[in-house]
Amino acid sequence: MTFSQEAQLVNCLVPVADYQNGDPASDVVSMAECDKGIFILYTGANASGDAVITVESCDDTTPTTATAIPFHVTKYETSGSDVASASYAAVAATGFTTSQTANVFYVIEVSAADLYGTDKYVRLKVTENTDNAVAGGAFFIGLKTRYKESTMDTAIA
Repeated sequence: MTFSQEAQLVNCLVPVADYQNGDPASDVVSMAECDKGIFILYTGANASGDAVITVESCDDTTPTTATAIPFHVTKYETSGSDVASASYAAVAATGFTTSQTANVFYVIEVSAADLYGTDKYVRLKVTENTDNAVAGGAFFIGLKTRYKESTMDTAIA
């Protein structure tokens, strides 16, 4: 695999001191050239805050309509380990609640086949559950791109 030709990286939720504040959504990204997308949500310092994470299928770049869809997640607690702390698991469209632990990242996988109807876009939605500061951010990796070129079209919607 040549990463730069078969994967596309998008910084979709810029890291900040309290990424959960205000219930943010990531940038809307296109999956038009991808079979699978992976959001990497990562946290640093955590003052015992948590959030509900969902993935939304989007009809356009606004999005005019955003529909929560099921996905898969693997959790890693990174304090001194590179081994997953929770196994790859299916998550319903209602999402999952993040840990109140510092230094955690989540590998959130979505299939283009699971997008709603004719949607071609996706975003990560963060809904703060416990209002305490959590440093974090997210990036998106589009995988198995359908068109292998030396440079790809933008995936940022």
